[in-house]
Amino acid sequence: MGHLSGFALALPLAALVISCTTGADRAARSADSATAGGTIAPAITIHSITFLVDDAELTLSEGDLLPVRPGSQVTVAEIRISVGPFAGDGGEVCVDFAPTRDSGEEVLSAHTGTHMVRVAPGPMTMPGPDGSWTSDGSWAGIAVVANHWPGVKTQDHVCADAKCERDHRFVLLLRPAGTD
Repeated sequence: MGHLSGFALALPLAALVISCTTGADRAARSADSATAGGTIAPAITIHSITFLVDDAELTLSEGDLLPVRPGSQVTVAEIRISVGPFAGDGGEVCVDFAPTRDSGEEVLSAHTGTHMVRVAPGPMTMPGPDGSWTSDGSWAGIAVVANHWPGVKTQDHVCADAKCERDHRFVLLLRPAGTD
């Protein structure tokens, strides 16, 4: 597993992992404030994300706070998603992650994404992306996006020129470790 330190990276994270969206897609998504929006079945939602923070396992859902302190090593171990019913080919899904600043802007140089996974109806677990981050203390949260690749043109023109759609998006806010 690769190791990434802060935001002054020697190599951009995209060189270390396979991302499921392009830099232009991520930049446009960062400026877009919508949180849901898939229109093509199946609907895909993120149920929970299991993180390793300094080797402690934490399973969180949207709205939870992720305890991170400067110097913490953060890894996404797995993602649990729910896939709605569909007929025929449901396509694939991947999940993108990026630390955010107080302004909400994603730190694009620290972006990472999972590999594509073929969807099946019901709950699914998928492995997290390769690599990890080391917090430098300037993070405000981690943006999370489930990208659905249905195999047909979508109405989400920001997502890989309408080849995918962002079914579920949110930001996990951080809280300093050791505070309640």
